[in-house]
Amino acid sequence: MKKLIPFYFLLLVGSISATPELKSYVLQSEHVSIEVVYRYENDILKLYYQSVLDNLNAYTYELKRKGKLTRGKIRFEIMTGAWMEGATGIRMFRYGSGYYCFLNGLLQNCDQAYLAKLITYFADDERWESFYYRDSLVSPSTALAIFNKKIESYKAPTHFKSQKLLQLNNIALHFREDALVVDSPKQSYGEITAFIPFSIGTKDFMAIGEVIYVLENNTIINKFEFSQVEVTKMSYENFFLKKHPQWVNFHNYYTYFLSYSVAKNKFYILE
Repeated sequence: MKKLIPFYFLLLVGSISATPELKSYVLQSEHVSIEVVYRYENDILKLYYQSVLDNLNAYTYELKRKGKLTRGKIRFEIMTGAWMEGATGIRMFRYGSGYYCFLNGLLQNCDQAYLAKLITYFADDERWESFYYRDSLVSPSTALAIFNKKIESYKAPTHFKSQKLLQLNNIALHFREDALVVDSPKQSYGEITAFIPFSIGTKDFMAIGEVIYVLENNTIINKFEFSQVEVTKMSYENFFLKKHPQWVNFHNYYTYFLSYSVAKNKFYILE
């Protein structure tokens, strides 16, 4: 996973009338759970971690078959909420019925490879140790640096089986090599941004990089570049989509900014 949140959603905005409270969701599998703490909705991040969870669950199952991780379930808690860089960097411990690790995802890239590495470390009964620190004495980034130095020799799988997550008219969404990517029978388009691909009638919609693409019959029939709108009005969340049989309306935390006519195959910038 190169970036959990596209860079143009991480731009600070000049004024925010009300800061959303922190919320969380928990993704569950048989052997692993991932709780994500967030401030702004991000459907792509949620789908990413659901895909990661499926692979981590399979990896943990294989370790358990070898007699490892006998205490029970592994629980990860990842802080992704905007402006929470000062939260605890990492906290890790085992208890009678499982394993727990809190991670500051604003300071540490909590991708598939890193989480698999932590599972490998949990499975080492001879060298594993709890990791705590006093927040008043050590900064979150320093604590993570100390911990990462401690586990740098551990190896974990970096290649997992590709997952097909979504099939549309002419494109499919896969989780492959730690990224959510779009493929068609003709080519691979790359990693998604902004929203999860969708269809209306015979048309498929996807966002790759800084461009929204409209496809029909395996052909790109229109596209819209984000540079044409005031992207800095967006903050940390995905686009919100209002889909109708003949229209798609795009809005962010503040306002509607773009509309697409299905019948006319045309984008309209909303002032």
